[in-house]
Amino acid sequence: MLKIRISGTQEELEKIVELMDDAEIVKFKHKKGKTTYAIDTIMTVEEFLKQNESIRALNEQESEAEIEKQIQYEKNIKTINQELTDLLDVINDSDSSD
Repeated sequence: MLKIRISGTQEELEKIVELMDDAEIVKFKHKKGKTTYAIDTIMTVEEFLKQNESIRALNEQESEAEIEKQIQYEKNIKTINQELTDLLDVINDSDSSD
């Protein structure tokens, strides 16, 4: 059996808690006022490897979503640029016909 302490931000640990059955986020207050968060758990090596695979898959999904978001952003920029160019062409055409 492995006894594991995973520390990180509360948001990071919440993602891990979703994948683990017995995980609970523990909040630690330090003397200097700093707050840290951790998850303590006991699991077999096989369970650890399975959880690690699930976390990796979740991270890949989030990465793919970020890539898709960036692609959509770039498409929007191109569309806006084209619309502005078309508008400038119309304005220039109307100025030259006067």
